[in-house]
Amino acid sequence: GLLGITIPEADGGQGGTLMDAVLAIEQVALVCPRSADLIQEGNFGAIRVLARFATDDQKRRFLAPLLSGDEIIAVAMTEPDAGSATTDLATTATPDGAGFRVSGTKVFPNPHADQYLVYVRYGPGLDGIGSVMMRRGTPGFAIGKTSHFMSGAHWAPLYFDKVYVPPEDVLLGQGGFKKQIAGFNAERIGNAGRSLAFGRYCYNAAREYALTRKQFGRLLCEFQGLQWKFADMKVKLDAAQLLLYRAA
Repeated sequence: GLLGITIPEADGGQGGTLMDAVLAIEQVALVCPRSADLIQEGNFGAIRVLARFATDDQKRRFLAPLLSGDEIIAVAMTEPDAGSATTDLATTATPDGAGFRVSGTKVFPNPHADQYLVYVRYGPGLDGIGSVMMRRGTPGFAIGKTSHFMSGAHWAPLYFDKVYVPPEDVLLGQGGFKKQIAGFNAERIGNAGRSLAFGRYCYNAAREYALTRKQFGRLLCEFQGLQWKFADMKVKLDAAQLLLYRAA
């Protein structure tokens, strides 16, 4: 019941709110932040864009296995030369019959995903940007060397060499950029929830250490200088949490 919390019941989700998903991320992350990552990915970002704009056929083939926990989705948006400037992306989708040939490179996505929501350029300018759905293992789709962030989460570059995308796997065509960005906006709440949860997990670990570690014949928690640091951390965590709740 922790996947698809924010997805409508009509689409097979839980029909809950963004706040429900934030609370789930927070509580699971108190024990295992990496498990909370799965909840974040199963409720925010690519899965919400897919649920909002997919056809009934796409929901059956792509969304249903995500909600059942059989597959994982990742967004392939950032590029080596574009960074966070999504409007500068260069991955092209060239017409080939009724479908498209996708060529380009993406960075930072989860390399273990089963399916990817890929941002592509059909033509020039903002209106030329849209997205397609693509499964790992598709001919011409390669995954590069795996690296990891400080959190331990993995990422790897994705390479598309004239990957054929049939028309039924196009999520948003030309002019779809503003739609998919609007659908992706809630991702910021999911990311903030995950980041805050990591911070609270680290705070709890540091606090537990300070309650048991001795120096100069005293527990660390008895030193006023460290007490000030812990008080400041707690204030920042609580303030961030309240701001996140207001946004959600």
